[in-house]
Amino acid sequence: MMATKTVIIGGRFGAVVLSAGLLGMPALRAQDAAGPVPVPETGKSNHFEAVAKHLDIGGLGFGYLDVDGDIDGTAKILNQLLAKGAEMAGDQLPPEVATLDFRAMASELGISGIDAIGFSSFDAGEVYRNKLFVRAAGGRKGLLKMLGGRSGEFGAKALAPAGTDLVIERDLNLAAGYQMARKFVRRFGGKEGEAAFDKTMAGAMADFGVTLGDLFSKFDTKIIVLARADDTKPLRVPNLPAPIPTTDALVSIDNLGWLFDQLLKQWPPEAQ
Repeated sequence: MMATKTVIIGGRFGAVVLSAGLLGMPALRAQDAAGPVPVPETGKSNHFEAVAKHLDIGGLGFGYLDVDGDIDGTAKILNQLLAKGAEMAGDQLPPEVATLDFRAMASELGISGIDAIGFSSFDAGEVYRNKLFVRAAGGRKGLLKMLGGRSGEFGAKALAPAGTDLVIERDLNLAAGYQMARKFVRRFGGKEGEAAFDKTMAGAMADFGVTLGDLFSKFDTKIIVLARADDTKPLRVPNLPAPIPTTDALVSIDNLGWLFDQLLKQWPPEAQ
């Protein structure tokens, strides 16, 4: 008679109880229950170590999902379903729909290159430290490229003084989104769609002295915001019942000098 081993998976909000015997799984030996059960070499994910080293293991929450090839595989199935539907519908299905290529779309968007996702969370005292890591071994493409290029050290570390209360750093590459939009318009809208897109992008933005195309095609920046509140220097503001702490702040925006130069040209000489 096969022994039954009960495994409880859960956290602070609930649990799921699985019986290995009922699921037809081989029962674990008693001595195995003392610690984590290692996965056999043949069953290991190729990306687990690469993701886990960026996360905090042993806290309140941890998760990992290997999606290597899953998005491309799903897109391939969608292509097959669409081909079958187009065959059944005949001329009733618009050509722009019948010729959709979901694999190409996923590749252009950059999501087919994602091969693993992990998250972790633990109580760091006054705050929870939450992390989310998305691995794309081939580098960022499409939508992912809009969030910056290769990973590196935070620039805010060199700017933030001790005691800084708020630190925000964000890469924002609208130029990558602009190039991706052009590809999609060319693929699905043809020459007419591309001409309409170019006409829209050539429109001038009031009071800026640049076109939409200039703004999106050149916008590749890093934004850093730092703030520190000083409780020892209260600031009294009219109509507020209590004083608020004096706050020092710094905002850094890279690679947008060309835009500010255009803005200055819109001002009268005496205001420059």
